[in-house]
Amino acid sequence: EIKEILKEKYYSEWKEIEKFVLGNEVEEFARKLKKEAEEYNSKELYEYAEKLMNYAMDFDIEKMEQQFKMFEKIISEV
Repeated sequence: EIKEILKEKYYSEWKEIEKFVLGNEVEEFARKLKKEAEEYNSKELYEYAEKLMNYAMDFDIEKMEQQFKMFEKIISEV
């Protein structure tokens, strides 16, 4: 199930990135999540990852950080 994959595979990576929230790391994290979303056909995860990647690519630091912090909420919603 996608929820378990997110917890087991991505939560520790998210916690590590959360310390500094660097754009290139966030963008790569979002790419991985997008791939999982496509594989598991998760619209919520895909939309989250798409926004996160766009904010990182646009260097919109404030929105990127806000979106990044929503990962725990996404885990509970998928």
